[in-house]
Amino acid sequence: MKAGSVLLPDGRTAWISILEREQEEAPGNLYLVLSAEDGEVIEEYYPDDDIYTWVLLQWHEAKGGGSLMDWPLEEQALFLWLFGPADEYFDPAQTAVSPETAIGIADAWLKERFGAAYDNASVSFAGRYDDHNRLLYYWMISFLQDGEQVFIVNVDTETGEVINGYDLKEGNG
Repeated sequence: MKAGSVLLPDGRTAWISILEREQEEAPGNLYLVLSAEDGEVIEEYYPDDDIYTWVLLQWHEAKGGGSLMDWPLEEQALFLWLFGPADEYFDPAQTAVSPETAIGIADAWLKERFGAAYDNASVSFAGRYDDHNRLLYYWMISFLQDGEQVFIVNVDTETGEVINGYDLKEGNG
């Protein structure tokens, strides 16, 4: 079972709880949105297959479009913890390297490596396992040119080291 506290669009505080099926004969996983005030079931969902996609579509609609990577970092972290593969919550505010610092590091690396120019940058994050099976996080800095993603540079959230970078322009990605 996983549970997390959320603030609903109408201002109510709620719990999202995921009860996972442990026995094959059980009817399936159950996803509940419960009022934090009185425990009332606000919504329940028995997914036939992929709850992640269903919830992503619901949140996507509520956000008015855009991708998960366009959401505020805290909302990305909550969503991935509740509905993604992560067993622990990644707190973007508790990293040694801030997103703003990571953009600066990525910008310097990008200019040195590709001599590239861009219009805008956005930040997301992802995790990777090291050789000791520890989950490590990195900032994914997307650089945009004319509204198109043209470069990605990944920066370690703890050391500030550039892990890798990619030129996504036609023929280079």
